[in-house]
Amino acid sequence: MRNESELCTVFKNSLIVVKELGYKIPDPSGDYAKTIKRPFDLIGSWEGKLLVVECKYMSTLGSFSLQRVEDHQMEALLQWSRGIPNTQAWIVLGVNVKRGDNRVYVFKDMEEIQRRRDLKENFLKKDLEKMSHFEIHKGLIDLNLTK
Repeated sequence: MRNESELCTVFKNSLIVVKELGYKIPDPSGDYAKTIKRPFDLIGSWEGKLLVVECKYMSTLGSFSLQRVEDHQMEALLQWSRGIPNTQAWIVLGVNVKRGDNRVYVFKDMEEIQRRRDLKENFLKKDLEKMSHFEIHKGLIDLNLTK
């Protein structure tokens, strides 16, 4: 995994392997790139519920600044999770720790993320080191572990 686009593909394909839906929302191109902001990166399903996902990528393990989630992205994740019953909104963070050690962290509580974001309370490297995560193997993560 070398960038956010590859992280999106890994996550989408991992959803499909466990018989869920996953669709990457294409990046705007041409004139749309100047006028349209995507609310998030992926739309799909999780355990029979609507799932919306914003993906972020870091090339090294360090502090994850929640300010990297843009205002319009955070607003969309909160609006969808609050406004549509049973909708799940996640932030998926991919980190290339070192060769052969690619991790995926899943943040599922958007209310807590918003609170931390407002306080500029990032996830420090030491926090991430202690958190549970998925490992990428053969371009997939084993989402069965969360079911």
